[in-house]
Amino acid sequence: MTFTLYSGCKVNLFLEIKERLENGYHLLASLFYPLPYPRDTLYIEEQEPLEFQLESNKKELEQNNILEKIFNWFKEQGLLERGYKVFLEKQVPVGAGLGGGSANGAVFLNFLNSRISRKFSFQELREKIAPLFGADLPFFLWNQAAWVEGIGEKIYPLNFQLRDLRGILICPECFVSTAWAYKTFDKFQNNGKSCLTLLPYPNKKSVSQGRLVLFNSFEPVVFSTYPELRNLKEEMLAVGASGGIMSGSGSAMFFLFREKQKWEKALSRLEQKNILHYSYIF
Repeated sequence: MTFTLYSGCKVNLFLEIKERLENGYHLLASLFYPLPYPRDTLYIEEQEPLEFQLESNKKELEQNNILEKIFNWFKEQGLLERGYKVFLEKQVPVGAGLGGGSANGAVFLNFLNSRISRKFSFQELREKIAPLFGADLPFFLWNQAAWVEGIGEKIYPLNFQLRDLRGILICPECFVSTAWAYKTFDKFQNNGKSCLTLLPYPNKKSVSQGRLVLFNSFEPVVFSTYPELRNLKEEMLAVGASGGIMSGSGSAMFFLFREKQKWEKALSRLEQKNILHYSYIF
């Protein structure tokens, strides 16, 4: 039997790094917002050997993948009766701050849970199992806008949606390592504000009331090493974006437009430069 599953991605509309803990993790406050695309496709086949096989159009993902880690955990718990062969058709860029790997993991975690006799509750998946495989993974089980705190484990789903806006997600070719971004942030302790932070910092209450502030603590650090990202942001603002922000540790950039004409102008500019991008109407 073959199963086809889809997993999307997220953008951070707000990301403040608060402090570094002794164990190396960082406390943060962030607004996660899910996007339906770009999306990855998982083609899953059951197989008799209790083994896991992974193939992908991105060969570098076939080793030490989150899907294999999740499979091995279920196997070690004695929960599986058969193995699985997965082909991962990757469309969400890697190293872009979009959480594509965590989204893959959440979809596969739900799938394996549906195939076992003693199923875990949603609360067990969210609070006990998903965090074993990454801080972002519990968010993708909710897959709705959420305010995130702690090291990413405190998730507060919000009744928040972008409305009467148009969006563009830009995915530059450069790869930004999350580990490098945190290490560099710690080194410079750069608390400079994004040029788009025009209002007091939000919290989950203010966001649920419709107040949105675009901010990312990583921007000054990443822009200093990747000036092409700074230039791209400045260009989109000059074209007419109402606001824009780098997602996570980058390199993806997300822009919001109030006017259709300026949105279309920005899309035309990106197409002329052959820069990978996705458009949205909210």
